[in-house]
Amino acid sequence: MTEHRKGPDTTISSGLPCPKCGRSLDSIPLGTSFLFHCGSGHEISAQELATAQANSGKNGIENLLRDWQRQVQIMSELADGARKNGHFDVAEIFHRQVNVIQARIQHMRAAFPRELQ
Repeated sequence: MTEHRKGPDTTISSGLPCPKCGRSLDSIPLGTSFLFHCGSGHEISAQELATAQANSGKNGIENLLRDWQRQVQIMSELADGARKNGHFDVAEIFHRQVNVIQARIQHMRAAFPRELQ
């Protein structure tokens, strides 16, 4: 049995996740814009997708920065403990790591100033 179609298949895989469920989004051209849909049935306009992607990226960067800040706090405490117990070489290793992570934080904030406001 032959399958009949009503014209060419215009659905294009976007490679982007659905912001509502995470499934892969397909795009359907609509004149000068696109409508995106996933296998769960969610439909998202190009503008909604752009906003969702920006928010997702911003949240990811903020989570990464919070994690790095926790690492700085923990390593600073470890360096202080090592120094108090006379382990100056170990304290210096932790202190250098703190400096490396703080530099990463500064670079990330400089690279994404608008996202982190």
